[in-house]
Amino acid sequence: MLQKCFGADGQAAGRDALRGVFESQSSGRLCPKKVIERAIGQRRTSSRGGAIIGDGLPSTRQQQVVTAVHRSGPVALPVEIDEDDLMQIKGREGWYEARWAAVDQPEWNKATFIRSQQVTPTMRLVVLEIEISREKIALRNAYKHVGQTANLRVNGLENIVTVANSPYSQQLNKLPLFSVRGDLFAGEIKFVKEDLLVKTELEVLVTEEEAPDVYNLVEGVEVEVGPFVGEGINLRGDIAGIYRYPTIVIFCEGEGIATAKALIECPSDVVSLNLPYRTDARLYYKAPNQDSLAFQDMFEKWEKMGCKVITTTGTFQEAFDDDDTLVYEPELTAAVILVGGDEEAEKKALAVCKEAEISEVVKSTDEMPAPIYCETGLKQI
Repeated sequence: MLQKCFGADGQAAGRDALRGVFESQSSGRLCPKKVIERAIGQRRTSSRGGAIIGDGLPSTRQQQVVTAVHRSGPVALPVEIDEDDLMQIKGREGWYEARWAAVDQPEWNKATFIRSQQVTPTMRLVVLEIEISREKIALRNAYKHVGQTANLRVNGLENIVTVANSPYSQQLNKLPLFSVRGDLFAGEIKFVKEDLLVKTELEVLVTEEEAPDVYNLVEGVEVEVGPFVGEGINLRGDIAGIYRYPTIVIFCEGEGIATAKALIECPSDVVSLNLPYRTDARLYYKAPNQDSLAFQDMFEKWEKMGCKVITTTGTFQEAFDDDDTLVYEPELTAAVILVGGDEEAEKKALAVCKEAEISEVVKSTDEMPAPIYCETGLKQI
């Protein structure tokens, strides 16, 4: 516009004139129209291209521009886009969209083999060090509930194995969660921070027949942990009521002992049965023989945590009937069946519950309802 009014060589002078318009208008010393007319008069030139007429006044088109300026007040001058100006960057609004933690992190993460322990002649407890930081592991990929299984990749092959430790306490992720929210401590200023790492142990119980690569893991072998599988056992139903069901009986067999271990050792800030707060909790553990009983060295510890262990090499029914110390009321008692997917063993445990008139029963096949993850802006995790 300035070039049309004042000519190519008078563009700078025109800009100065318009700046004078705004300054004069704000101070009330001179009408904007008069200032522009003076500026145009000072820049008289030939009417080449029809830019300026002989008397120093603008043409009809220019008079319309002057009138528009006079009526509507100051107008914005053409602005060149400055690439260093963040306000001019296309898609800048995306910077402020809500994004969930670890949205850009890989689903598979490296793990480190720590140790292994032979707990029965056929089962081995393998311990890995894994990353659980909420800044690195998306919530939907994390280990959240008892009964979820681990997905391990060894030598390029994936293995679904039983987890033997409880879900991790929220206290381990206190600082990463604080960082994810973008909160600041008193006296702290905003600055770029590195993601906080939280390393902890993952215990898995495996047999050589089902997962030979994991069973034979040794130091130095590359292993990765992927998204945990399943939603876990549904412990959020009526059985969650501590006073509704003060007595809990657990039936387990085979690899189900790993899930029982995770359930018993659950911290109070994750979904669990809160066994220490129940009146009575008992684990009926069935195995073919005495040597096949896993974690025998932990039975005493579990009893201190609120769960008494009764072992048997017979049947669940025999173990339950022979337990003379159990005093229970069927309507105040709930049962949990953990048999590692063995349908026949599950049927036998259900028969015991039916005989004992225990109606509230949770099986390892009863999964937690699938959560709904919020998605805003870009696809979130």
